[in-house]
Amino acid sequence: MRLTVAAVGRFGAGRGAAERTLFDDYVKRLTQPLELREVTEKRRLPAAELRRREGALLLAAVPEGARVVALDAGGRALSSRALA
Repeated sequence: MRLTVAAVGRFGAGRGAAERTLFDDYVKRLTQPLELREVTEKRRLPAAELRRREGALLLAAVPEGARVVALDAGGRALSSRALA
């Protein structure tokens, strides 16, 4: 199984350094390959249009035939069994 994480924003230097460190540490524990695909919209857009555009960029980053699991702080929690 191949895993891909698609995320809005760039991790690394600056504000994203701590998140990138956590991500890199977690990746070391996995036995499956994990790819990080970061997407950003560089244009200044109204908030609603920006969310739509970021959603489109995230969907475009999903490999063909992949199962999509969206993580959202406002979403509902699933058990490991339900997620599988």
